[in-house]
Amino acid sequence: MIPGIEEILAGLLSGQYTQEQAIGWLYTHVDLARDAFEEAALRDDFAKAAMQGAYSDSTRPQMTHSECARNAYVMADAMMEARTV
Repeated sequence: MIPGIEEILAGLLSGQYTQEQAIGWLYTHVDLARDAFEEAALRDDFAKAAMQGAYSDSTRPQMTHSECARNAYVMADAMMEARTV
């Protein structure tokens, strides 16, 4: 398990971790944060596309903006899940 940032710093200062270990774990934290950000951005892009499609469809049932947004994220979540199959 990757130690938390505070634990990495404390371990580095106490000599428990080498500088190379600490830097490696910090890069791992950065990579995980970047991956989470990119996944959230992709989900938002999918939701945007779903909303654009919904609003361009003149035959769609009338719904509030909030309902349309919720539906768009349901569709975006389905698209995210389909990427893993």
